[in-house]
Amino acid sequence: QKFGSLKGKVSYKDMNNIIVRLTSVDSNNKYHISVDMQDSSFIFQDIFPGEYILDSYESKQLNPEIYYSGVWEPFERAAQFIIYPENIDIRAHWIIEGIEIIYN
Repeated sequence: QKFGSLKGKVSYKDMNNIIVRLTSVDSNNKYHISVDMQDSSFIFQDIFPGEYILDSYESKQLNPEIYYSGVWEPFERAAQFIIYPENIDIRAHWIIEGIEIIYN
């Protein structure tokens, strides 16, 4: 099989780990990575070529693949959520680099 890779970095100043999710536009396959904020970098390896949506959110659930939407009573904020502004084209044998996700 022919695969590609994606490398990036997360800028985040809070205490939670960050989940980065890569979703195929064509097949809706999802890949998840938990980013340890001491290193703040991530890499997706062995990704099928195609167009992908990249997003990320704070890890506030036991299952990192589920986004935490908060609760009203007692009030708890939803996890912060970022969608990368452009779709990403993964190509076979290529490493896409320089992706940065910035939380303010």
